[in-house]
Amino acid sequence: MTIESAPSDCVETPPAPIGLARLAKMAFDGTDLAPLWDQLSARALAVPPDPVALMDLSTVAQLTGRRDDRLTLQMRALSLQRVYRQPAGGADGIRILA
Repeated sequence: MTIESAPSDCVETPPAPIGLARLAKMAFDGTDLAPLWDQLSARALAVPPDPVALMDLSTVAQLTGRRDDRLTLQMRALSLQRVYRQPAGGADGIRILA
């Protein structure tokens, strides 16, 4: 019995969110998050909506003290897509010391 996998060009990798670490650094460094909010909102309101943008909007809402907005955005994002990936930092990925 053999198991065949789909050709690599047919496999879609899920989009990666900006993530809490980068967004928190931007917020704590005093970066104006309004332009980013506008960009993410445009992607979230597109047809079809971008669940990754919704998840990032949820994180920005939490960082700016809008808990109820965060929960609503996060629920919407999770209703569209349950799995989100966060790529390893750096070009070489994770390095393990042995």
